[in-house]
Amino acid sequence: MTSEGADELRARHYLRGLGARPLGHQEPTVEPRLVTPTRIIPAGALLPVGPPARPPSRPEGPPSMLLALLAAALLPGAITTWLMRHRGWAIALLAGIGATAALPFLLLTALVVFPPLGFAVGIAAGLAALDAFGAGRIWAATALATVSAVALACAGWSL
Repeated sequence: MTSEGADELRARHYLRGLGARPLGHQEPTVEPRLVTPTRIIPAGALLPVGPPARPPSRPEGPPSMLLALLAAALLPGAITTWLMRHRGWAIALLAGIGATAALPFLLLTALVVFPPLGFAVGIAAGLAALDAFGAGRIWAATALATVSAVALACAGWSL
């Protein structure tokens, strides 16, 4: 036996005494799962009793952010109505409705005048739309995708 072979045997004996194994031959440190989606289920394997547990869903009802945005959109109209009440409630209500209806046009004008704002709103709405599509909320996702397209178009980005 050559000295190289003797050195290898000595090293293996020493490592075996330490409890080391060759690479790839270590005992698993975690208990192997009986059922995995990546391999064929062996005969006699224990199967789960029911479907996998669903992650907690979002609470039903309108999200608080939607309520905050709605309040922010209606607040200028309410303030205008309150400030114009001395001219009569009919004129005050018309002025409040006009102020509320002008907000989307003001936002679109801001997106055209300041393109970085348009890009920020477009990207944020696009990411929110992807999240909504993933959660299965198709109508909200479609509305957010439309907002994203309009904001990016106002910023000057086109396909």
